[in-house]
Amino acid sequence: MSVPPLRKAMHGRGQATLEAFGRDAVFSDLSFTYPLKLISPKIPAPNPVAIAYVLSYGGGLISGDQIDLDVETRKEATLILLTQGSTKVFPSRTIDRIRASDVFARKQDGITLDTTRQSLEAKVASNSNLVLLPDPVTCFAGSIYSQVQTFRLESGASLCVLDWYTSGRMSRGEEWVFERYRSVNEIWIDGKRAARDVMLLEEPNGRSVPPLAPRTLKSRMAPYSCYATLFLIGSAVAPVLSYVEQEMRSITQFQASSPAELIWSFSPLEHGGIVRAAGVETETVVGMDRVKQGKQPSNTLFRAPGPLRVSSEVIGQDVGALSTPKGETNTSVNIELRPWIAVPKSSEADLEELKRQRIACLWGIDRIHIWEEEVRNGTRYIWFIDVRTPVGFTDVAGMVSLNLYNSSDLSLANLLAPSPKAGSRVEGSLLFIYPKYRGQGILGAALREVEQRAAELGATTVTTNTRALDRNVQIYERMGYQQYKPPEKLYDLQQMLARSAVAPVLSYVEQEIRSITPFQASSSAELVRSFSPLEHGGIVRAAGVETEAVVRMDRAKRVISQDVGALPTPSTEKATSLAIELRPWIVVPKSSEADVAELKRQRIACGWYAERIPIWEEEVRNGTRYIWFIDVRTPAGLTDVAGMVSLNLYDPSDLSLANLRAPWPQTGNRVEWSLLYVYSKYRRQGFMGAVFRETEQKAVELGATTITGNTMALSWKVKTYERMGFKQYKPPEKIYDLQQMLARGLTEEHCYAAFLEKNVSPPRQYRL
Repeated sequence: MSVPPLRKAMHGRGQATLEAFGRDAVFSDLSFTYPLKLISPKIPAPNPVAIAYVLSYGGGLISGDQIDLDVETRKEATLILLTQGSTKVFPSRTIDRIRASDVFARKQDGITLDTTRQSLEAKVASNSNLVLLPDPVTCFAGSIYSQVQTFRLESGASLCVLDWYTSGRMSRGEEWVFERYRSVNEIWIDGKRAARDVMLLEEPNGRSVPPLAPRTLKSRMAPYSCYATLFLIGSAVAPVLSYVEQEMRSITQFQASSPAELIWSFSPLEHGGIVRAAGVETETVVGMDRVKQGKQPSNTLFRAPGPLRVSSEVIGQDVGALSTPKGETNTSVNIELRPWIAVPKSSEADLEELKRQRIACLWGIDRIHIWEEEVRNGTRYIWFIDVRTPVGFTDVAGMVSLNLYNSSDLSLANLLAPSPKAGSRVEGSLLFIYPKYRGQGILGAALREVEQRAAELGATTVTTNTRALDRNVQIYERMGYQQYKPPEKLYDLQQMLARSAVAPVLSYVEQEIRSITPFQASSSAELVRSFSPLEHGGIVRAAGVETEAVVRMDRAKRVISQDVGALPTPSTEKATSLAIELRPWIVVPKSSEADVAELKRQRIACGWYAERIPIWEEEVRNGTRYIWFIDVRTPAGLTDVAGMVSLNLYDPSDLSLANLRAPWPQTGNRVEWSLLYVYSKYRRQGFMGAVFRETEQKAVELGATTITGNTMALSWKVKTYERMGFKQYKPPEKIYDLQQMLARGLTEEHCYAAFLEKNVSPPRQYRL
């Protein structure tokens, strides 16, 4: 019987090379061809760590597709490879299914297998790490899949590889009905093979050992539907290996009446080990609750911050989690309490971090100098809550304090009270956790650390106070706290109202109403409005000839729209209720640690040019560039950093952009407006226009008559500039690298930049 010719297989190739530049991880090569796709989102990390997603167009691999990926992690860099879902292998498209056991016979007929193939070649340099944590492979009925993964490690490198697969689409009744599955993993260390693991699954095709009857693949794999293998090599995974070995030694073997839902084993290697697991469901392997049996190790497996599920889930989401009381979510991040050192004086970075946290929690920064003095004289301890993520970098999750003497209320803290008032009570206070780290058990973990330190100081009771709301009180009660006296009115009402989200709006509306001059109109106004103050707020009433008039309320400065509280701005731009101030980056005699850290934070957040900060610093030092931090002054009197902006006075690569400080005779009067970045929480509030007006004035003061800028040549971006008076002065040019844009999830059109300019020279005045 003839078999129709197979379609031409798609061959996708990819290359990812990661290098470390100081604390930054940079892909010197990130390229791919269809059907492979590589995306690398930016993550905030003080160490050279990068994440890349390995994707395929269409959500899976069609029969005959071939993927070849080469990965190289160079010295002191850490690369995490992930997928966004299970690798789906679609069935073979031949009319007659070609059985894997018939390879020789069918090749004689001139027919090749319609096999889906994946190949990975990885090189890991000394002191670098590679983490491969994909979702499982799911082979559809009739599919043929083969993968070969080779890892070549230098001495001192670390590796974590998860290789797992499921039985198929169980929801559609497909269970172990694919044609063939083959997976090969090889690990080489300094040119010597340290491990080779081969898994081959296929139907027996009638072959059996007499007198045994042939068994189907499904019967051989039952009752489990998910199998996983985890390879752990190197010093970075040593805590995990230690935990697994300890758990393995604690297992007691016995005969069971029925198969366990989860089984696992551990095979030690010279430089690491291999964990194998099988579960009745995929979720069983992900959780591995029965492996832990309620025990928690002291170290964390690989997990990245935020929404990324990067933990090596073969040993469970909660591996490395801190034990938490019932009712509180476990966390897979280790915490460390780092003390605030105030002697001989506080570091600028610590003071900036304290200010940032107090602004974030809306309680102000006015008491920081008081706490500093208390820390200095020993009546208070303050710790930063550092979280150590498994990929090796540290982030600040929040803060917590122990007060040893509260002169206003000795029932809270009296450990260091003067005799005879001294007692054994200390107060846990100033606890704050950044939103991205909430719901992970850090609250409980931090309080347990504080309780232990309180006991070491000689305290027998830890007190605290929180708002008398049921949910707040219940959180503390779950951790063993109990109320020891009735609630008291402690917080000022006006202070609480000032923290309301609508307080700035109320203030602005009252100001607008007071500014209205009553007069007799000859005809009815298109829009009328009034304001009635209340004890805790107010009521705005409005009436308009059309619905749009009330929605926009242009004549009332948009009193009840989302732009309430706006400062007057051009009609084409949204307004901001926050006053801004451009604070220069001072680099002479040298840059402050806090400013450099803030610059890095912003460049990492926007995903552009963190590696160029030293270059900009030198340009600022020699006077060819100005960089300002955009400070915002909120109505409550707090200052926060909203972003950054720069004026470039000399661009040797393109003098049409900036030539004000160019050497003679190239000197001109053009400066470039660049490096504008605004944190997401401050966007759509008119900052772009407000910042431009400030920098425009500074450019004029420097002697410039023209401000230039370049942006991606997208119509909406160009129109944003045009609304501020810019116009294009030369055709768009391709200045961004295509592979770099593709790696960011963008397209080829994002590679082109539009060049714009605006005349800012003051009008000439003529004397008559």
